[in-house]
Amino acid sequence: EKRIHPRKSFKKFIICDCIVKQLNKIDIEKFKGICIDISECGLGLMTDRLLNRGQLLEIRLPVNAVDVKISAFAEVMWSYPINGNFKTGLRFLR
Repeated sequence: EKRIHPRKSFKKFIICDCIVKQLNKIDIEKFKGICIDISECGLGLMTDRLLNRGQLLEIRLPVNAVDVKISAFAEVMWSYPINGNFKTGLRFLR
């Protein structure tokens, strides 16, 4: 394990906006995923789509006990198929 900040289990549905650059325009693709773990520096995500290294996401994380979601930006570090879905590692951007 080469992580500076260990990840902790955090199983929550999250909403993601993927920022997609195409020629001379930028599109936003919305999708849902399941956060599986989280740390100070990033999180693990299960989703139905392959994300490419370097893609930028805006994610909205639920806060326990209140109906509030916190927004954060993250970069895709890796993504691979697993059981018909994709597991993805995200690094929070500061």
